[in-house]
Amino acid sequence: MKKLTALALAAIMLLALCAGCAGGNDTATTSGTTAATQGGATQAGTTAAQTGAVTPARDDLTIIFNGKISNYDPYATTLSESYWLNSMLFDTLACYTDFQSTLELRLAKDYSVSDDGLQWTFNLKEGVTFHDGTPLTADDVKVSIEAAMASPFKGGGLTSIDRVEVTGPLQFVLHTHEYNAETLGLFDTLYIVPGGMYTELGAEGFAEKLIGTGPFVLESIDEATSNIVLRANESYWDGAPALKTINVRVITENSTRIVALEKGEVDFNRIYNTDFNTLSKNSGLTITELPSFNYGFLIFNMNQAPCDNKGFRQAIAHALDYETINAVAQGGVGSTAGSVFYKEAYGYDVPEVKSYSYDPEKAKTMLAEAGIATPLELGVVSVIPAQKDVLELIQQNLAAVGVNIQIEQVEAATYVGNLYGGNFTISYMPAAGGGSTIASAYKSFFLTGGDTNFSGYSNAEVDAAIQGMLTRKDDSVMNDLVYQALSNIQEDIPYLNLFHANQMCAAQNGLNVAIGSPQVTYFFRNFSWN
Repeated sequence: MKKLTALALAAIMLLALCAGCAGGNDTATTSGTTAATQGGATQAGTTAAQTGAVTPARDDLTIIFNGKISNYDPYATTLSESYWLNSMLFDTLACYTDFQSTLELRLAKDYSVSDDGLQWTFNLKEGVTFHDGTPLTADDVKVSIEAAMASPFKGGGLTSIDRVEVTGPLQFVLHTHEYNAETLGLFDTLYIVPGGMYTELGAEGFAEKLIGTGPFVLESIDEATSNIVLRANESYWDGAPALKTINVRVITENSTRIVALEKGEVDFNRIYNTDFNTLSKNSGLTITELPSFNYGFLIFNMNQAPCDNKGFRQAIAHALDYETINAVAQGGVGSTAGSVFYKEAYGYDVPEVKSYSYDPEKAKTMLAEAGIATPLELGVVSVIPAQKDVLELIQQNLAAVGVNIQIEQVEAATYVGNLYGGNFTISYMPAAGGGSTIASAYKSFFLTGGDTNFSGYSNAEVDAAIQGMLTRKDDSVMNDLVYQALSNIQEDIPYLNLFHANQMCAAQNGLNVAIGSPQVTYFFRNFSWN
């Protein structure tokens, strides 16, 4: 196993919207009300052993997707559901296996790096085949990497790569124009597809096939319901999974999901923290809390007035009641955060940075000082239905200082499309993944042109700090670089942190839940029943 320097993770309990690769992991056995997991979760409640209950051995699993996947192309992944499905159908060259930035080689057998750090030579594992029996080759990897580089969803994270050169049936060289300390981590959710098929069919055509080397094979997708059936890949290179069938039910209504869990109609689902108090009372379910780097944000589109005015953004930061927002959004099990990312969550100890407290009168004064006339009509803000209550509270807070918004409920796919298309003035993001490492998090959200830099933020000092993180040869420089980035971001606040989100799932007792990594929350290949 190849490791980057481990980044210590504070034991903070968190919720996720975004969750991909099968690998080694810890497994939480669900036999009570809460299960012990990585990151310090505790186990309590009545266990199956105490009640004398016996869970029969099973080899099937029924899970819930909270939303429909609008694009099955593995290089257009945006939602948790997409990551989950891709992790079951495809493999990656390497992936993070836990919440402490541990990397494991998967399809890659080994690799070497040139003295200048610009050429990475990889050898692939022998004997790996795609679901249709076609052997994996370096040509497949080349097509896959190039497809990801060309994707608006993936390409922003691969800008250090110049080209991929195939040097043998199972060997390729990654040519880069700059050293990146986290090059292996770039492959964490870069799924490998059969190159010839992907090239011939194109992204849209391939999305109807979804043939990979992963632990499960696509059986069917119901066009009417979007429900999915997967079966075990009995020829999987890393050993056939314990589960023989995974049935995916798409249930978009939260109350319907809760009923399905409580009745035992489904076996597993990620849940909102606001459902914790209800579901934790069900003796047949286990609620597992686990670490994540997920946060609730208010995003300012800095390409549109008045969000291009720093004084306006700072005024809004004083208009919001963070404690109440956290209570509504997280059901009392989340936490407020003083900065855009919890620096402690990645194990760094940097000086305090600017923070913003709830102070409506100060907000009004700052709006006037910024030249913002009130009342101000800020337009429509879209939100997924499950988080409408939070946005309504934000709406009330803003109205109290003379800023008015209208709320529009949309499907998750539409919401994500608005973000990537810049079709918003401000946007409420219920839970955004901070990334597998702190450098990847800052690059995605705050580097000029970053793939999830939805605000359009650009700051030369922040860019320099992020580049320093990515090209470091010595981890001792990280504290200073994190402070340089974070202090500037907190002054500019392109993103305003509302709360730190818990991450939870509910499972029927007897199901062994395999905990994954920040981006790939659960490794379904390693799920099993007692």
